[in-house]
Amino acid sequence: MADEQTGAAAPDMTEDSEGSSRKSMLLKLLGGLVLLASLVVFGFFFGIYLRLFDVHQVNETMRLYNLPVFGEYFVKPPETKPPTPPEEPTPAGEPGAGEAKDKDIDKDKEKEKASEKAKQEAEAAQKAEAQKKAEEEQQKPKLTEAEIEKKRKAEQAAEKKRVTHLARIYTEMKPKDAADIMDGLNDDVTLAIFQRMDVATTAKIMAEFDPDKSARLTRAMYTGEKPAITSPGEGAPAEPAASEDSSQ
Repeated sequence: MADEQTGAAAPDMTEDSEGSSRKSMLLKLLGGLVLLASLVVFGFFFGIYLRLFDVHQVNETMRLYNLPVFGEYFVKPPETKPPTPPEEPTPAGEPGAGEAKDKDIDKDKEKEKASEKAKQEAEAAQKAEAQKKAEEEQQKPKLTEAEIEKKRKAEQAAEKKRVTHLARIYTEMKPKDAADIMDGLNDDVTLAIFQRMDVATTAKIMAEFDPDKSARLTRAMYTGEKPAITSPGEGAPAEPAASEDSSQ
């Protein structure tokens, strides 16, 4: 009896072991699928983070925005309209060509009018500026003849004072030194200074000049050529610088 019971229980144990092995395999397969899906999802989001691929292009291509769970993280791209083909130019003689030509003519006329207006405004501004300057000149106080003469005498007196001061300076110097400095002056300034010097000092300085300059100054003195620098009383005999110092 015991052998019969043992023989009957053996098939049952075999069936139980086969069922448990199948369950184990199913669980392993399910776990593998879950792990694989987790790796895919993780790799996808990790790729998005590292910007390994274009998210917008993948979203638009695979339509991830339609997925029930992941779609919340993606935005549906806006629909793009096909580009409008450019309008072909209307050949001359067809309807609409005349209107376009008229518009071009009107634009050219408007440009010409604007240019002409700008030119007229510029001319008007120039005329106004010139008129303003003329009015300012007219409004300036005009000097009388007495005031002009007074001003001229004051300028001549100041010039005489400057020339006399220079004559004193060169008189106090050695003739050679004075000649070296005066050699760089033009003839008008030199003659004006000589007119305020005594004859002896003038002769000593002229002796130190080079012959060409001395001859040129001599001709100017002989012909009575007046220097460009003038002073009151230059027609009268010049007072020596030394005598002016003593009078002062």
